[in-house]
Amino acid sequence: MKRWLLILILMPCIAFGQQTYVPDDNFEQKLINLGYDTGPLDDFVPTANISSVINLFIGSSNISDLTGIEDFASLSDLSCWGNQLTTLDVSQNTNLIQLDCSGNPLTSLNVTGLTALMWMYTDFCQLTSLDVSTNISLEELDFEVNQISSIDLSNNTALISLYCTLNQLTSLDLSLNTALEFLMCRDNQLTCLNMRNIDQQNMTGFIAYNNPCLYCIEVDDPIWATANWTPSGLNIDPIASFSVNCPGNCISSGNGYPLTMNICQGDSLLAGGSYQTNTGTYYDTLLTINSCDSIIVTALTVLPVTTNAISYDICQGDSLLAGGSYQTNTGTYYDTLLTINSCDSIIITILTILPVTTNPVSYTICQGDSLLAGGSYQTNTGIYYDTLVAANSCDSIIITILTILPVTTNPVSYTICQGDSLLAGGSYQTNTGIYYDTLVAANNCDSILITSINVLPVTTNPISYTICQGDSLLAGGSYQLNTGIYYDTLVASNSCDSIIISELTVYDNPVIQLSSDTSIVLGTNLDLFSSGASTYLWSTGDTGTSINVAPTQTATYSVTGSNIQGCSSASMMTVTVSMAFNFYIPNIFSPTSNQLDNKRLYVYGANIKALELVIYDRWGNMVFQTTDASESIRQDGHCCRYGEGWDGTNKNNGKELNSGVFAYKLRVSIMNVEEIFESGNITLIKR
Repeated sequence: MKRWLLILILMPCIAFGQQTYVPDDNFEQKLINLGYDTGPLDDFVPTANISSVINLFIGSSNISDLTGIEDFASLSDLSCWGNQLTTLDVSQNTNLIQLDCSGNPLTSLNVTGLTALMWMYTDFCQLTSLDVSTNISLEELDFEVNQISSIDLSNNTALISLYCTLNQLTSLDLSLNTALEFLMCRDNQLTCLNMRNIDQQNMTGFIAYNNPCLYCIEVDDPIWATANWTPSGLNIDPIASFSVNCPGNCISSGNGYPLTMNICQGDSLLAGGSYQTNTGTYYDTLLTINSCDSIIVTALTVLPVTTNAISYDICQGDSLLAGGSYQTNTGTYYDTLLTINSCDSIIITILTILPVTTNPVSYTICQGDSLLAGGSYQTNTGIYYDTLVAANSCDSIIITILTILPVTTNPVSYTICQGDSLLAGGSYQTNTGIYYDTLVAANNCDSILITSINVLPVTTNPISYTICQGDSLLAGGSYQLNTGIYYDTLVASNSCDSIIISELTVYDNPVIQLSSDTSIVLGTNLDLFSSGASTYLWSTGDTGTSINVAPTQTATYSVTGSNIQGCSSASMMTVTVSMAFNFYIPNIFSPTSNQLDNKRLYVYGANIKALELVIYDRWGNMVFQTTDASESIRQDGHCCRYGEGWDGTNKNNGKELNSGVFAYKLRVSIMNVEEIFESGNITLIKR
C-alpha cells in the first residue's frame, strides 16, 4: 500500500548562477515541463530553481539517468516509478521522507544515510540486494518482485508494513521489528521466519504461503497463531507450523544451518562424514520432513597449543610462583594454563637465584645532628639498615652503627620593650621568642645558649576626633586646627611607652547662600530662600530651605545651616517694608447684579485703618453713611474690600432707591499716613 505525501511545492524564482548537470534529456524535459528550467535542452538546470523543491513527480517519463537529483537539497517526496532507471543514488537527498522508484529495471539503489525516510517502494525492479540499515524511520517497505535473497531489518524498529513477495529470500528475522502490523512475503524460498516479540493479535495482515521449505515459524504465541493463521486463510503453507523456538533460530544460509566449531590441536570433530583434525569448512546434507535439503555447514578452526618460555632472575630471599608453587631455588618449572580459546598454554619458567651482599659502617654525631640511615634521617643511637640495589639488581645491605654525643644547653631570660633590641641568636632581636647561640664544647659538640626574650608591648590607643573649621583639639603637644594624625607618648605601667594616636578630621563649615536684602510693600509677602547646608533653622523657628514672610515693618531674618558633619554657619538679610495706600470706590453698581461684589457699593484698597463714606441724592439729602472699616477678601480672592457696603436703599426709611446718579464723600485713614479725602458721583442701576 503506497502512501501519498501531500506537501506544498514552493516554486523557486528563476535565478542565474550555479548550474546542475542533468545529462538525461527526458529528465531535463520533465523539469522544463514543471517550470524548473526554461529550455532548450542543454544538459543543465539552474541549481537555485531546484534546491528548494519539496515534491518531485517524474513517473513514467522514460528517464534512464537521474544524475542531478543530488542538488534537490530540500526534496522530501520523490516519485520516479515506471522509468528506465538501472541505478539510483539518493543518499545525498537527506530530507527524503517518501521514495517511489517501483517499475524500473533497477539493479542498484543507494538510500544510505536517509534517516528521515518513512515510506519506500522498490517493487517490480531487478534488485538482488537492498541496504536499509540506516533508514531508522522507515515505516513501510515494499520490494516485491525483485531478486533479493537476504535483507537485514534489525535497525528498522519503526517498521509497520513489509511487502517482500516474489523474491529469493531464504531467511527473514523480524524479531526486532516490534511495531510490525502487516507482512506480505509469499512466493520466496524461506526456510526460517522469526516473528518473536511482535504483537500478533495487533497485526492486520500476515501472508507467507508458497514458501515450500518453511516448516517452522517462530512466534511468541504459537497457540493463537495456529488458530488464526491457517493454510485455508492463505496465511501459510500446510507444512508450516508455529513454535517459540524453531531449529536453527533464523541463522540459516540457503537451506542449511551453519555451525562454527573450535577444537584444540590434537583433538578431532565429526564433520563432512568423518573425523576432522584440520581447519576447514565441511558440509553434511540431510533431508527435512518436506523433502527439502537441510545442509549443515561446519566451519572448523583448529586452535594451536601454545608454549611460552620465560627466564626470571630473583634475589636470595625472594620467591616466584612457578610450577604450581612459590620457588626459592634455581631451576626450570612448568605451568599448564588454558588460553582464551580454552586450549593448553604451557609456560616454561627458567629461574636463577642471585646472592645478597652486606656492608657494616660506624658513625658518631652530636645531639641535634642527624644521619641518613635506615631510609630516613636518624637522631638516636642505634643500628640501622639500608637496602640498596647491587650491580646484579639484588639487595646490597648497609648496616650503620650510630652513636649520639650529648649537647650542653644554658637557658637565660630577658625582658625588653617593643622597639628595643637584644643581641641573641647571632643578631639583634626585636620579637618575643627563644633564640639559640651555638658554641663548641670540649667533645667538639655544640654548647647551646638559649635566650628567652619577652618583648613587652608599647600600647597604642587610637582615637578619632572630628571638629568643625574654627575649632581646635589638644593633640601632639599643642592645639591642632588641621586634619591629621598626632602622636602623644606616655609611660605605661610596664615602664614601656603608651602612645596615644589622635586621628583628627576637620570638617568645613557650610557656606550659607541666603536671599539678598530686599524691600516689599506693606501688606504683601515674600519667599526667602537658603542653600548650602543639609538642615536649616530660621529666626522664625522654621526648618525648611525657604520661608514666606509678610512683615508689617522693616525686619532682619537670620538662618543657621548645618551640614551632615554637624558643622554650622549663619547668614542674615533685611526686608524693608514700604507703605502702599491706594484706594478707590466704583462709579457704578447694581443690587440686582449676579456678581457679589457688584450687589453692594464697597470701598476697595489696602492698609485702610479707618473710613467714613457719605452718599447724597441729587437734592443733597443723605441716603447712606458708614464708618465700618472692617476688611474682607474680594470675590476674586484679592485684597481687599472694606465696610458693610451700600445696598442701594435709603438708610433713613429703608426704602429701595430708584436708578440714578448719587454724590459721595469719602474720608480714609491709611496706616502711618494722614487722612485722605475724596468725592465723586455714583450711578445706581436697577433692572
